[in-house]
Amino acid sequence: MKRKFLAFWLLFMINGGALIAQEAIKGTLVSGQENHPLSFAKIKVMGERRGAISNEDGVFELGNLTPKDSLRISHYSVTPRIVSARYFLENDTLVLDKHFQEIDAIEVAGVKGALLELFDRARVKVDKSVSVNSKSYFSLESSSDGMPVELIEAYYQAETRGGRIENLALKNGRIGMSAMGNEYFVSLSTTQIVQSYNPHKATNNKFPQSPMMLPVRKIAKLYDYKVLSVQNGVLKLAFTPKKVINRNALFPTTVYINKADETLLRVEFSKDDLRTHPFKEINPRDTIQRLDFFMAYNFDAKQQGLEQIELNYRMDYKGVNGIKDIQTNGIFLFHEPHATFSLPLYSESVKLFSDYDKIVSQPYNNFFWSTNEAISPSKKKESYKHYFETHGVLLNFNELSTISPKIFSDKLIPWSTDRIQLYHINDADAFSVASQQAKDFHNKVIISELYELQAFIYLDRNASADSTHYEVQTLINLDESFFYLEQTPETVCFINLYYDLVEIHRRELAVQLQKDKPDVSDMKKMYASAQLRLENEMKTYLKEVERGNNEKALQYYIDKVHSALGIDNAFLIQDEEQWAQFALATEMPGPITQRYNYGSALINIGRYEDALIVLLEAEEMGDQHPWLLYNIGVCYLELGNDDLGCEYFKRSEDAGERLEAEILENCAK
Repeated sequence: MKRKFLAFWLLFMINGGALIAQEAIKGTLVSGQENHPLSFAKIKVMGERRGAISNEDGVFELGNLTPKDSLRISHYSVTPRIVSARYFLENDTLVLDKHFQEIDAIEVAGVKGALLELFDRARVKVDKSVSVNSKSYFSLESSSDGMPVELIEAYYQAETRGGRIENLALKNGRIGMSAMGNEYFVSLSTTQIVQSYNPHKATNNKFPQSPMMLPVRKIAKLYDYKVLSVQNGVLKLAFTPKKVINRNALFPTTVYINKADETLLRVEFSKDDLRTHPFKEINPRDTIQRLDFFMAYNFDAKQQGLEQIELNYRMDYKGVNGIKDIQTNGIFLFHEPHATFSLPLYSESVKLFSDYDKIVSQPYNNFFWSTNEAISPSKKKESYKHYFETHGVLLNFNELSTISPKIFSDKLIPWSTDRIQLYHINDADAFSVASQQAKDFHNKVIISELYELQAFIYLDRNASADSTHYEVQTLINLDESFFYLEQTPETVCFINLYYDLVEIHRRELAVQLQKDKPDVSDMKKMYASAQLRLENEMKTYLKEVERGNNEKALQYYIDKVHSALGIDNAFLIQDEEQWAQFALATEMPGPITQRYNYGSALINIGRYEDALIVLLEAEEMGDQHPWLLYNIGVCYLELGNDDLGCEYFKRSEDAGERLEAEILENCAK
């Protein structure tokens, strides 16, 4: 249905000018005569930095427009067009003319050298384009046998140069997933794979080479090439690896070149049954048996900056439930050049390796997602979300998304009134080392090296036209926290007081932020000051309390937390009767087990040479437990002695230990 627009002049003047009514528009873009949706086209408000991107259905939305505003619509496959915002107030759909008309392949004998020179000049312009900071939207959808299994959406602050992503900093993200039988499929490192790929250079790339990274003479030697289509001065040029060479080492490549400007508009890499790639299995015993791969880069016609990366692949993935057909479609959209997000502030020591780690670790921010959707949800994406709501898990799609599948390790959890126990931070490491043992066994470590507690304040600022929102939370880093010393009646109280003190400082910062409403610069200074105060208090706490051994100091902090948070940690201190029962149930280990515990603790803090000395002592005392033999193997492997490492791994396996596939593979060489 068409919508009518009524323009009216307000009856009062502001700064000498009349205000014009502003409205939101929604439109659908269609490509050429086929009536296909024009996906991921850029819609820019002329004279402003803001704009929108059409979704998979060709639909886009833009707010705060007047009928006098003009929109520039561009896409690599169509002729750019400028239309009035009024058009979409009166019409639902805009059809854009295609750049290309497919024709029979044209052999260009006699001008091949000129074609290669044109391609070379065009790719050099991209390679030498200036670095650009922009906002970036990332979306990835995976299905198995037609059923949704994974959905990722995220916004990043990106720095790009040519076809390279030089830096990606996560602003916020959300995930949906459902199980395939009793297992999940997760694309653990897709953004890292795309970011690490340099289409201009062959060095350190795990993908095949392409014409983008080869000298002209080598292209002519390794590739056949021909023009597939010509329209409006744009050439579509295909490069096919010659049969006489190793085709697995080369990407078949298609490029789109504007002949008049000698600029590169798009580059496509595609290969079925890709043998060389950086994708990793979820579990060591899983295998990727086949990978069909497609990736495309779109560039700005004028500045030659990176606008878009498409990523589509299909794999035969063999897991515990057999072979699954996985189809994945991903897209990076680099929008609002020279615009930046205010990125979250938190500890740089946090080790987050995958997209899942980063996204799951961040608090849900409804304000951000309600004010920062650069692309409207497509019908397919909405259907995926609905499927995960009823058959799977949605993380950070709504305020109730607090459930994380067991496939995730809870690296970061928000502070709460629930108390942290030793098993939360030590996980499966049930060993403990008495303080005296640490002093007796060769003085390998100081006491403080055998425990580490980590928590920090997370701060994210988001501003819209009329409001500013601060997301401030205490996050406890379970993955980097550990306590390998022998437990005392005060240990659990000591641990929880540490995390509670961080929460006190967080609340003080939150109050100050709401009171002062600082801009980004002042917020960073305020956060840095809060961090310094927190660090100073934690140093004082650890020194005075002595892991709970200083009863007077411990009581001081118990009272402080109780006053500030209403939590009485005194109940965590076990009385004499409780401790007697605990000590009886956990009889002091003998000298062999003491050495195993101590050596294992040394491994966990990276002291492999010291750990090896202690563990070999346990072996000399007669211990042949498979865990001991395994840990000795780990030490030798980390110290570069693969032969002895594999020997101990073999002895461990013979004694009943099940070895990881990676160890079996390494030791089989």
